[in-house]
Amino acid sequence: MSKNIPEPDPRSRAEDEGIPDLQDGTPAARRAVDPQEAPLPGDRPEAVDDFGTTREEQRAGESLDGRLDREDPEQQAVFG
Repeated sequence: MSKNIPEPDPRSRAEDEGIPDLQDGTPAARRAVDPQEAPLPGDRPEAVDDFGTTREEQRAGESLDGRLDREDPEQQAVFG
């Protein structure tokens, strides 16, 4: 045993309060040391203006030109 280094508690603080352990939950929770302290989702809305967010757009389908316009261009390799 090392000097003055406490053993980690196998139970999380949330479990002590009756909240189930989320260690095997989301990928972000798996990477976090304590799942209750995992990063929160961002405040900015993502993709709310993209095509297909409404039922009418989903039913009609997106044109190929529209899909190609939204696609990110691939980086071209530079050979020297």
